[in-house]
Amino acid sequence: MNKNVKLLIALLGLAGTIFVFTQDLGVWAWLTIPLFVGGLFFYFFNEYLILGFLRLRKQDIEGAKKWVGKITHPEKQIWETSLGYAYYMKGIVSAQDNLADAEQNMKAALKHGLPFGHDRAIAKINLAAGMMRKGNKKEAQRLINEAKKDDKQGVAKAQIKEMEKHLKKVPNLRNPAQRQQRQRGKYF
Repeated sequence: MNKNVKLLIALLGLAGTIFVFTQDLGVWAWLTIPLFVGGLFFYFFNEYLILGFLRLRKQDIEGAKKWVGKITHPEKQIWETSLGYAYYMKGIVSAQDNLADAEQNMKAALKHGLPFGHDRAIAKINLAAGMMRKGNKKEAQRLINEAKKDDKQGVAKAQIKEMEKHLKKVPNLRNPAQRQQRQRGKYF
């Protein structure tokens, strides 16, 4: 739902609450307050994003993908402060199927900003995985080093170690001639 429609619903809830209080309708006045507060809450926090996070906490990637998939136009549906998390969630759920789409979403999440360091670290680890897949070892190492700096609490420490282990196995294939030689073999 568009965030402006949510604001309209919240304002109608406020008007209804004020009207019911001025008419002195007793219990009905107290029942309209949650409508106003709920409308205001969902104006600032997207309901699909909240439900996607809850599914992700239960390790239900398919359920999270269903809820995050309902966010069709993030710029119109989500407040600017939560926009980074919308792209972050889209990147996490699409990493299982489409790494290129996950990389694009993680770049957008970092561009729009993630407030917590461990979220930035995980986004950079996912970008490093995409760089390793492309053969860009230097860029992957830079992203892993940035992820180490962002992860001050050690939440992504295991993932960083795993990525460093995989990084040692990846050849640097930035030069197109090296890519071609790698594909056709050493001697033929």
